[in-house]
Amino acid sequence: MITRINVADADKEQLAAFEEKVVFAESFEPRTLFGNGRSFDLTLMTAFSLHCEPVLAPQSAMRWTLQSDVRIAVLQRLSARNALLTLAGIAPTFVNGFGLWMLRLLRREEIDVETLSIAEQTKLRTAAQFLHAFLPTGVSDRLESQMEWAQTKRALRVALPTGLVGRGTLLRKLMQWVTADPSAVGSFGESRPRANVVLVTGVGGSGKSALLAELVLRHSERFDRPTVCLDFDSPSLAIPRADRLMIAFARQLAMHYPEHARPLRQFARELERFLGAGQSSSNSYRELATMTSIVRSAWEKFCAEFGLGELPTVLVLDTFEEVLIRGDAELVLVEQWIKSLVYEYGFAQLSIVVSGRTLPLDLFSQVAGSEPRTIDVGDLPSRSAAKFLRMQADDQLSVGQARGLVERHGGNPLMLRLLGRLVRDGEQHLAVDRLGRNAAQSFLYDRILKRLRTTDPIVADLAHPGLVLRRITPSIIREVLARPLGLGPLGEERSRGLFNELARQVWLVEPSSSPDVLFHRKDLRRLMLRLMYDSDRCHQLAAVHWAAVDYYSSGKALELDSESAQLEANYHLLFVRDPELEYTKAIALVRSLGADIECLPTARSARLRQQARVDLTDEELDTLGPRERELEQERHRSRMYKVAAESAVALTSSIHERIGLSGADIEYLFAQGDWRGITTHAHTFLTEHLTNSIGLEGEASSLVESNLWKVCLAFLFDTSTIDGEILPTQRLLTSEAERLGRAPFVLDRRYRISAVEAFEAAAGLFRRGGQQNFTAVWDRAETLSSIDEVRLWLLRPLAPGARQAAAAELRVHPSVFRFLSQEFEAALHDLSNPAGINDQMRTWADEIHYLVSAGPSLEVIASLMLNARPLSFAGNASAIRKLGGFMLPELYPVCRQALREVPSDVLLEFATAEAAADAFWPRDVAGPVFKTQLDIDLGRGISVLLEVSDRMGRVPALLRFGMRHTEDTRPLRRALQAWRRLERRLSPPV
Repeated sequence: MITRINVADADKEQLAAFEEKVVFAESFEPRTLFGNGRSFDLTLMTAFSLHCEPVLAPQSAMRWTLQSDVRIAVLQRLSARNALLTLAGIAPTFVNGFGLWMLRLLRREEIDVETLSIAEQTKLRTAAQFLHAFLPTGVSDRLESQMEWAQTKRALRVALPTGLVGRGTLLRKLMQWVTADPSAVGSFGESRPRANVVLVTGVGGSGKSALLAELVLRHSERFDRPTVCLDFDSPSLAIPRADRLMIAFARQLAMHYPEHARPLRQFARELERFLGAGQSSSNSYRELATMTSIVRSAWEKFCAEFGLGELPTVLVLDTFEEVLIRGDAELVLVEQWIKSLVYEYGFAQLSIVVSGRTLPLDLFSQVAGSEPRTIDVGDLPSRSAAKFLRMQADDQLSVGQARGLVERHGGNPLMLRLLGRLVRDGEQHLAVDRLGRNAAQSFLYDRILKRLRTTDPIVADLAHPGLVLRRITPSIIREVLARPLGLGPLGEERSRGLFNELARQVWLVEPSSSPDVLFHRKDLRRLMLRLMYDSDRCHQLAAVHWAAVDYYSSGKALELDSESAQLEANYHLLFVRDPELEYTKAIALVRSLGADIECLPTARSARLRQQARVDLTDEELDTLGPRERELEQERHRSRMYKVAAESAVALTSSIHERIGLSGADIEYLFAQGDWRGITTHAHTFLTEHLTNSIGLEGEASSLVESNLWKVCLAFLFDTSTIDGEILPTQRLLTSEAERLGRAPFVLDRRYRISAVEAFEAAAGLFRRGGQQNFTAVWDRAETLSSIDEVRLWLLRPLAPGARQAAAAELRVHPSVFRFLSQEFEAALHDLSNPAGINDQMRTWADEIHYLVSAGPSLEVIASLMLNARPLSFAGNASAIRKLGGFMLPELYPVCRQALREVPSDVLLEFATAEAAADAFWPRDVAGPVFKTQLDIDLGRGISVLLEVSDRMGRVPALLRFGMRHTEDTRPLRRALQAWRRLERRLSPPV
């Protein structure tokens, strides 16, 4: 029952006065505000409570805080009558928490952000957010930048708890190289910008991150130059695409350019909006090209005018081995992004420092234009190592003892930190132990377990085999570790006590954002993980893994969402049996594993990488049989072809002499328009790749990008084929559809396509003479939101009248149409008149015209597609025909390859002419901006031009224009013929 509270006008004024009294109070005691006696008005207090929220307080005290929207409204009211500064100057009675910082900001007091604690910075940030509209322009943005930089420096100092020891020479050399004139170290070409590249290599624990932390601190403070540090061990960079890299890059630039912090953050938020709106994480070249252009367009919109790249900038890429683990395709993405920073975004004085255990010299030679300089961070020199060890041991070792330990155990900083802690715990006799370097890690491991700082002996068991777990909670101790360790049933109180004891071992675990979750230290864990599996407790370790699988799979990890819990379950399952994962789960697991993958049995890590479609190491390739090894190498070539859109597939002239074709061969022949080369081997290829399930499940990111689709398209385009050649392939698809049925063919975050649906639609491409090899029933959702779903609706052999019946509630997302074409525009006006279908057509027409008035760009077009609602055709399937046809992305490979023979100035001429003739043409696909893109990456520029031309119904015109300016017109002519033939085949039914 809701009680309405009637408040008189006079009481409303009193309520407003109370609000103004507490506007600078983070929280307050309401009885103090209204009076502690019986004199306060309970009705008024109850009405005031509707503007507040309760706050947790000790000893059952009652405290309230103003609701955020109410607080802002009060500030606006005070500001409107010029009373805000007056009130701030007289020190109101109710002031506490972030309200104190609100007063300091309004009084224009100087605030040294770097001296504030994390809690104080949090309150200051809240105060600045409330006062953003009431402070001089740029004040809150400058404060935000200062706080982010202070947090960054605090994080960097974690890597330097004792300062940098023994690396002075390396640091000076690194500083000298980073600040050198880029023109002195190489270039991409005579007239192009130049970039310094320095590679920092070294084994795990050698101190690379500490060296880079000192570099970032000194360089930023001494030279007042922006230094951006991207750590590829961060979850946000698990997929190193241009959008994700630029988000991180822009946010860090904002720390160094407070005056431009707002547009930089707007740019980052715009890209995050695209990512959060269900953008695919596919690495297909078409999607990468489109997303890269959207990033460029957003940069032009928010940031380009400020010339942020004109000053020297340092870019630090840390933990680069995480990229190497994921394969060459992701290396190419990073290389392309770095080049775009130099050439497209204007960072002409860029110095790049790359850190990792091993680094690809050839890749960064291409980036630098010459061989990059290299710094190898090895063991500390003997004298420095002894000094560092004594510091870690709190000077409990003599110089001689420290040198003796260094001589026996080496100068690796991580090893020395562990030794120092053991010495502090009373292991001074380590100095006389006679251990060789090879036994050092095993020795330390044993000592660490024996010298835990606890009186509870069970804590040692939690550390071993508990280190196989990445996360520790009281529930995990009780549900996962207790039984394998023979601890018997543990109650909540006992498991909580053990958890608290474990939390005290700060060198073994580190806290998380939750007080009930600990993480095992990653550096120590990776150092010890292999040694654990060389011990005599393998069966016990396996029992822990199985218990963890059960724990995470059964939903007991309440603090995790289902996806994160399943990831942890898959992680532990990987250590006890061979993985059998679909692509999306496998790639997520690879990214989550990081360097832990090196601790797996080689055959098992090879299997996981295969399922994740990332490159195998040489050792992993050696575990494969000859045929499987050959297939894996073909998959590698295919991945490189997709991300580079070049002839990265190393195919020889003997391709037609082979007994069978690989998937990479199909992709190459399709791009060349060699339809006969595909159809000749089609049956053999499909037999091998389908009946053996090679490349079937999750074969491609979409149906129209799969090799199955390419083979069937080749039959459509190869006019020399006869029915006798087609029938065996049709029968094969029929039998495979019956055998595999609803097994997944395409796994996407938004939709799934089963094998039977894929084979039905693929066979529908070349079905002749009304032959019906399938009996299909339309049982999918009526909203066609992707090109794949459109193909299923158009090509699956539905019973007579079934397609029209399915269209009774048909809704189609506008993004699958050529919605910028003149034909589409005219059809919209026709369909949205009073005799038309509904008002959605008129709404979409208005949105498209708004696009023109806003100045069309790739970013605006993408935003329009993301925000569009499906168009309803209410049973009028023939109306779809009037809208001018669907996009044809499956033909981009052959068109792109043909257009590579057209001079780039001709492509620019076509784009410029189209922009002049059509107001819908995006402004960043014409003129100097597009010329730069074509000069830097012709393949990506062609992909963007091709998709824009398709969106506007101008691909045939583009191909014909290219034919007028090239000597050999055959590739363009083949592409044009294929385009026209597929358009006819996909003509929507009447």
